[in-house]
Amino acid sequence: MKVLVTGACGYIGSVLCSMLSEQGHKVFACDNNLHAPDPPNVVRRLRSSFEDDFIIHLVRVYDIDLIVHLAATSTVGPDSTDPLLYLSNNTAKTTIFLEKLKNAYWKGHFVFASTAAVYESCQEPLKEWFKVDPSSVYGYSKSLCEQVIGYANRYDIKTTTFRFFNVAGAYNGFGEEEGDTHLLSRICHSVANNEQLVVFGDDYPTRDGTCVRDYVHVGDVCAAIIWALEEEKQGTYNLGSERGTTVTEMIEQFTMHTGRAVNYTVGPRRPGDVPSLIADPSLFCRMSGFQYKYSIRDIINSSWEQY
Repeated sequence: MKVLVTGACGYIGSVLCSMLSEQGHKVFACDNNLHAPDPPNVVRRLRSSFEDDFIIHLVRVYDIDLIVHLAATSTVGPDSTDPLLYLSNNTAKTTIFLEKLKNAYWKGHFVFASTAAVYESCQEPLKEWFKVDPSSVYGYSKSLCEQVIGYANRYDIKTTTFRFFNVAGAYNGFGEEEGDTHLLSRICHSVANNEQLVVFGDDYPTRDGTCVRDYVHVGDVCAAIIWALEEEKQGTYNLGSERGTTVTEMIEQFTMHTGRAVNYTVGPRRPGDVPSLIADPSLFCRMSGFQYKYSIRDIINSSWEQY
């Protein structure tokens, strides 16, 4: 397969490029981070934004029939102070990208990276047909993208949307990196640099007062994406483990599996955070036969080894 990956130098993108290459696919990488190293074993790296006209030219010239759209502004928290950045980078640019593909008469398969943040956090585990009512601008921007992508089928563009829950871990030297804002990356950074970790709130209505999240290994997420590409299956699917872990429990499990204590303090809540997000991933598993490979222990150990 010839696959274009946007956001290819990012956390998930670098692992996906690595796994696609391992399986013999030809990978074209697009990322506007000029300083990021090239993803592994790509046919060509484009240091530009995914909605540039040159990307559409490349899609035509190389006859690319599969696109994985990972590029986004994704941190929850800053979206409350700069909401237009998220709506512009995520929603508007994705719309422009799809319009350019439509105008180029592209008829391929478009896989979109959405998020659990689109859900209204109420009843769990969350199923794909539950109400979409995001509490953060980031989640709202992604929910709008999902609506836009829904129209792509009218132009014979096949689409698959994956709602990622909390992607974590590392794979073959790719994945978690210094400076990432994910909880596990922040834990690793604090321990490696002997710094204090800040936990964003301990007064949520959960079993220990800290947020509950569904952590899924980046290797499992990328394997699911590749399956969707190879099988050309369409639809909207959760990618999670149906296993909720609080922030405090993740800290405790990190210490248990690595033997390293975490020095942390409790700070104020982070804007946009909801008490709990746990997936029901059974729809994708039933439809595909997909089985998750990695445990919480694997996630923690792979992240710590990366540091």
